[in-house]
Amino acid sequence: METPAADWDYLLQPEAAQLLDRFTALFGVRLGFFSPDGQGIFIGRDRRSCAYCRRLRRRPEMDRRCRAQDRRMFAAVRQRGRPIRYTCHGGLTEAVLPLEVAGRRIGFIMVGQFRTAPSRRPPPNVKPTPALRRDYSATPVFSEARTDDLLYLLERLVHFIGEHALIRRRNFDLLQPLIEAAERRPAPTWSLAEAARRIGRSPSSVSHLFKSLTGMGYRRFQIERKLDAADRLLREQPRLPVKLVAARCGFDDPLYFSRLYRRRRGRPPSAARDAAACSGAAGKSTPVRPADQRGASARRA
Repeated sequence: METPAADWDYLLQPEAAQLLDRFTALFGVRLGFFSPDGQGIFIGRDRRSCAYCRRLRRRPEMDRRCRAQDRRMFAAVRQRGRPIRYTCHGGLTEAVLPLEVAGRRIGFIMVGQFRTAPSRRPPPNVKPTPALRRDYSATPVFSEARTDDLLYLLERLVHFIGEHALIRRRNFDLLQPLIEAAERRPAPTWSLAEAARRIGRSPSSVSHLFKSLTGMGYRRFQIERKLDAADRLLREQPRLPVKLVAARCGFDDPLYFSRLYRRRRGRPPSAARDAAACSGAAGKSTPVRPADQRGASARRA
């Protein structure tokens, strides 16, 4: 995954490029943005893979294993929807984080190629040569504490990029007025024709744009934004009755709202409200924690 995709459907805003570049420069690690199918779109500071990885991947069987592992990690993050940290078969630490914009996962951020183990020798399965041992020992070594700091900052950076839509699908700006309006005032329910009139497009083109740019139809988008607003109210005002939460989010029937919320969120709104009241800290993010040394799984603390 060394070659950026020549024809891609994303626009990297200058601020996002600067953030990824600065992160690469600060930690001295390779950081890249990859499309949903795993194609490299942007690599911070155009940083190449480390010398150890390049030398190791000259062996065809190792190159195949690297590519297969990348695909597995992207698939695992796609399925779980959360960051994964792992140790590759070459003995280096990497992590993959999902990147979402406007409620849709548009790709991944991948960071890595550093050591967390103090050994200066690659793992035995590599069958190291003197040159491989030299290159391996030259890769950066981060303590567990520094690795946690790096991954925590990266997780917040990815959240910031997604929250501010610093990486966008082409034509995303056409829908931005509708998306912002739905976030500011989730209660009104505009018809597809009204939404199209507001941005000067035909209903069919708006329907197509929502499907292609957000991964959901226009009606589904409206429902998700209303439920997002309900999530915020339940979290920030846990004493608010469910029927008032429903009304403020544009649902005339509180029973329908409760059924819909449970179907989409996996629990009734009263349970979400009670959990927020008990914890007082719903929605806080925590850093990515280490996986086991086999790299088969990782967890988020």
